[in-house]
Amino acid sequence: MEKALRLKPANWLIQIGIPIIVLSVIAGAIGIALGEVTFLFIFACVFLAATFLHLIFLMRMKNPVYLIPLGFYLLAALTFFSFPLHSDYLTGGLAVLSGLFFMLFLGILFKRKIKWRYREILELAARSVRSTEDGFTPRPFPAGKIQVQPPELSSFPGFLLKYGIAWPLIYREKLVFVIPRNMLVYLLGLKKDFQKATYVAIDQEGQLMVKISEKDYSQYQHEFTFDQLCAALGNLFVDFLDQYKNGQSHKIIERMNSLKFVV
Repeated sequence: MEKALRLKPANWLIQIGIPIIVLSVIAGAIGIALGEVTFLFIFACVFLAATFLHLIFLMRMKNPVYLIPLGFYLLAALTFFSFPLHSDYLTGGLAVLSGLFFMLFLGILFKRKIKWRYREILELAARSVRSTEDGFTPRPFPAGKIQVQPPELSSFPGFLLKYGIAWPLIYREKLVFVIPRNMLVYLLGLKKDFQKATYVAIDQEGQLMVKISEKDYSQYQHEFTFDQLCAALGNLFVDFLDQYKNGQSHKIIERMNSLKFVV
């Protein structure tokens, strides 16, 4: 596998740095303006909202690893809620438990057990493309036909969703795997349309249709030949399906983890 990345480097400042700075400034302003009790209550509510968010992840993705961040956010919320009760034993106990869950949370993040796989998919699709002759075109690309029976596809969509690889849906008798930059909007039901997103679709006859959005195409360092890139993305999902059918789904995750993408 080539070591040179095909994607542009992730902008850590925008994706991680700025949100942390903004939240810190807001938290400080609240603490100064409204007092310690209100500050703690608001922080508790933020953690409680994160708890419900991860409960949704757990229910929709059916990945038990989300129990760990859910436990951390719930215990952290209870810790902040307990401060006004002036019970050192209760607050201390909850803080210790939330700290333990936080360490577990860091562990699964480090091992990439929880991750949206958007960048890995785009990177792997481009690994086999060499040509840079023709740039982006907005149309979907017919990427050939595969021999697959409907029962063979019954559990594959659930696997892709469980590990944050794609958002599966049925559209006009086609099975569509959406590769969204932000899967959160689909998990929360805030977005259902996929026409402008990157996706791989399979109809009942096994015909593959692939589309890479212009915004996703702009993430590459070079203007790769669009038809070849779409064909490569389709072949990538065919490889995933073959490995899944052969009981080698762990190799799919290992392949993506080998890229060592953090975001």
